[in-house]
Amino acid sequence: MAIANGFAYSLYNQPLFADMMVHIHYLGGVKQIHAHRAFLFKLSGLFRKWSLAPSKNPHENVFDIKNHNLAVVEKCLRYFYTDRYPVSLVTDTNGDKLVTHVLIHLWAEEYKVPRLQKASARAFRKDVSTCSLSEIQKFAALYQVLYEKNVDSNSPMGKAVAESLPRDKDNIPPAPVGCVIS
Repeated sequence: MAIANGFAYSLYNQPLFADMMVHIHYLGGVKQIHAHRAFLFKLSGLFRKWSLAPSKNPHENVFDIKNHNLAVVEKCLRYFYTDRYPVSLVTDTNGDKLVTHVLIHLWAEEYKVPRLQKASARAFRKDVSTCSLSEIQKFAALYQVLYEKNVDSNSPMGKAVAESLPRDKDNIPPAPVGCVIS
């Protein structure tokens, strides 16, 4: 299996055998990724639906992704090639990791990738256990403002967040001044 995963990973964003392009629209540009329909088809209900839909132009093999963070989308697309949850950067603080897990979960929910949704919730649980109280407080405040309305409380991430955050969400104490999550 290691050889297969290594080979699959080596195909990420390589034109060799690529049969489609993914265009990631982000602030100020579009990043083009060479992709392989079979990898995307295997794990994603949305890619499966797109692949099977009749095309107006049979030579049009471009899938557009909009309204998502470029780094998050790239991590998600790599998941299709490795079947391993994306690793965090060494420079990520624990709080940044929590936000990234939520963003990955939201992307996976939109693109119908249940295995990635579950993996993001598992990684969230693991990383929240290493967070300081100030990081959890900062994340809770950010989550309440930006993400809570978008995360289904019955989804794997919704349950993980509910288990991890203070019970009285409306009365979350402010984080210390020096605590920053970007």
